[in-house]
Amino acid sequence: MHQTVTKPVDSTHRWWVLVIVVAAQFMFGVDAFIVNVAIPTIAVDLNATPAQIGLAWLLSQRPYIVPIPGTTKLHRLEENIGAAKVELTNDDLAKIDQAASHIQIEGERYAPAQMAMVGREAAVKEEA
Repeated sequence: MHQTVTKPVDSTHRWWVLVIVVAAQFMFGVDAFIVNVAIPTIAVDLNATPAQIGLAWLLSQRPYIVPIPGTTKLHRLEENIGAAKVELTNDDLAKIDQAASHIQIEGERYAPAQMAMVGREAAVKEEA
């Protein structure tokens, strides 16, 4: 069963968000911890889910960016659609950008075999 956020979140919920975020620090490291604090805090303030904040952030970047989240669950689809109603303020965007700026990117985006294929056209399929 899923939960739709429809009412203001009380301070007990804020406390549990903090507990979960602190636990995540030990799993994902300090860099991710900073973002893992910012996103849920903004989500609680806006009565949204962290996923909705992430999608709303993507939607706010450029008018031609369209996130395509994948899901097999109807309640997740409904949650994702709800991101279009989330209105992030300039302050919210600044908090997210500031938190994300602390993340140190490491490694390549693709493995070497996949990187060799980036920017190349697929081979034309021969008819049998």
